[in-house]
Amino acid sequence: MGDMKEVFDAMKEHRKMTRRQNIEAADSQFDQFLEAAAIGGYSLTKRSEFHWNVYRDGVCVAQYWPSANKWQIMKTGRVQHGDHESFRVRLKAGRI
Repeated sequence: MGDMKEVFDAMKEHRKMTRRQNIEAADSQFDQFLEAAAIGGYSLTKRSEFHWNVYRDGVCVAQYWPSANKWQIMKTGRVQHGDHESFRVRLKAGRI
């Protein structure tokens, strides 16, 4: 790969570090996510550290990936991006 190997390795390491920080930030506030989900009329299930599901009336209405700071609303199929705080605000407002 020549001269670019170091650059790509640095980019890969930076991406891993950023995703790890995103997971740690979301995990440290999981209780706040649960409270916000309850206020918004949802329940939240952590399938793994990388994938959470949001339920309403027993039906999965959204998926959240804290490592990538993105979520998918099942009704529309759209994937949206934002930090964990913006997702928590949407949960609390019932806008999923």
